[in-house]
Amino acid sequence: MKKLLARLRAVPHLFGKVVVIWCVACGTAASAWALRILSRTGHDPAGLLGVILAFFGGELLIMCLRKALNDPKDCPNDRGEN
Repeated sequence: MKKLLARLRAVPHLFGKVVVIWCVACGTAASAWALRILSRTGHDPAGLLGVILAFFGGELLIMCLRKALNDPKDCPNDRGEN
């Protein structure tokens, strides 16, 4: 367990990578679910799909803006230098 924890701590930007993967996976699952609803019932799930994708897209947009607007003086770069 200690080796796994040490290995996870060594990965740079792990939280951001996990959030991106989670948002993409949930968006893909929601799209597949919406297509299933459409094929089985014939009802258009565009409203439901739009809300779900907007939520996860907003999360990705917040992360992107946070990275783009971050002041380089506040945090060290990827090499560990200030």
